[in-house]
Amino acid sequence: MADYSSALYTAQLAAITNLAAAPNLRDYGGDVRYIHAKVTLPSTASAAELLNICYLPIGARVIPSLCTVQPSVDPGACTLDIGISTNPDAYADGIDIGASAAAAPVRFDTNLCAQALTPDKLTDETLVYATVATETITTESVLTFHIAYTLG
Repeated sequence: MADYSSALYTAQLAAITNLAAAPNLRDYGGDVRYIHAKVTLPSTASAAELLNICYLPIGARVIPSLCTVQPSVDPGACTLDIGISTNPDAYADGIDIGASAAAAPVRFDTNLCAQALTPDKLTDETLVYATVATETITTESVLTFHIAYTLG
């Protein structure tokens, strides 16, 4: 039977006998930080409108599989893209925040995006925002965003 190893495991194994070979854990997701932000989605919001969530610092790498959004009440039919100016759906692409989302948070990676597999490091302080992709919004709702990222 064969063994298959991650690059992290291989580097950690080498460090057992040579501490100088120890991997930089920040490169592997160490020091996870969270931002908790709330944005009101008005009942009058329409497609292509923006919800400004937060600025992330230089060097941040967003981890979409640890990020969520949850409406305070069912806003009606609505999907969001979440990203940055250079890639408006970098972190979430068409996630549904309708009826079921009011009961449980929706993870950003519900519809897999490239950043879920290979997160880019931000080179500038960068605004993260949501774009209303599709909507038939009937009720104002406060959206609670949890953005997980690492630095390094």
